[in-house]
Amino acid sequence: MMTTVTEDPRIAAVLAAVSQLDRAVIDDNHAAFAALMAGDLVVNNPQNRLSVHGATTQLNASGRISYTSYDRTIEYAGLRGDMVLLMGEELCVPKPPNPMAGQQVRRRFTDLWKAEDGRWLLTACQATIIPLAT
Repeated sequence: MMTTVTEDPRIAAVLAAVSQLDRAVIDDNHAAFAALMAGDLVVNNPQNRLSVHGATTQLNASGRISYTSYDRTIEYAGLRGDMVLLMGEELCVPKPPNPMAGQQVRRRFTDLWKAEDGRWLLTACQATIIPLAT
């Protein structure tokens, strides 16, 4: 997480939601994962494909979005209108049946969160796999 303390309660609420999301992918808590996704979610995923809400939650339910470890470093958190933008890096180790199961994967990410019915939901996500530093 960021080392900078945010003064904005919207950013603080999104950071709390991110912690819940990260815990859900480690714990295989599919209901918690799905509950944090906006109905209009669109993802540019690490496999260089687009997926929407139903496909993304199905990937989680089938175990393709599930990790033995997941470490997210948020390098930027800021407001964009009524949404919160997060950018940074993540290191994860996917579980089977993910084709990269057991390997450490380094990704850059950009996430956009929006408030809906009093909850913060992930509405857009981009993740790109990058080579691990040697």
